[in-house]
Amino acid sequence: MKKWYLFVNVVAVFFLLGASCTITKTTPPELLFETPPQMTVQNETTQPTATTKNTESTQTTQVSQEAVRCSTMDCLIQLAETCTQGDIIYIYSMPFPLSPNSGITINSKTYYKINGKNAGGTCIFVYKPLGGSMALSAEGKKEALAKGQTEKEINDQMKIMSDSLNDPNILNTITTCKGTEMNIAKYLTNTKNGSFTGSCVIVFGKKETSCTVEPNLSCITKTL
Repeated sequence: MKKWYLFVNVVAVFFLLGASCTITKTTPPELLFETPPQMTVQNETTQPTATTKNTESTQTTQVSQEAVRCSTMDCLIQLAETCTQGDIIYIYSMPFPLSPNSGITINSKTYYKINGKNAGGTCIFVYKPLGGSMALSAEGKKEALAKGQTEKEINDQMKIMSDSLNDPNILNTITTCKGTEMNIAKYLTNTKNGSFTGSCVIVFGKKETSCTVEPNLSCITKTL
């Protein structure tokens, strides 16, 4: 359990950047649909802002002729293949990436939006962390107790780790990525499958972080 405390800042960076390590899952993460949050997102695109309009579709809600509100990641992946405007709130569960056998599960959600193409014809999409929590399985708790941790220590450390996912320094950021339609669709497919790879340059004291995210996306995370 003491090691988990040391991992908190690393996990916070993981969710801030959206892709900072490799994770392999045998099953896709849980997906739920919620109404996207009210937020201001600067669109680097020449297409007009969308307005909401109801439809009878069970898979998507038509936002306008250009934008689609998705209820599945597969829907957003299909939109990415043609860089069609659309968004989703993706809710998922996954093992703690730095200690996948510890019994810790991360439950989190992220807002994704495809903005369309910019003036240069490059596809743009954004994502924003919306918080989460961590849970410890009964087996993981039993193992921690057997190693000498008290129940209070376990609960306190799990709270610290959950709070790290809801740090305002993380929630008040938004990441903008540029790439080809194929590469954005691949990134979203990797997200659905729970596999992320990438490298980032963090410059402390600045309000943005530059990342290269597989497969060959250029991303900048900024503080709102």
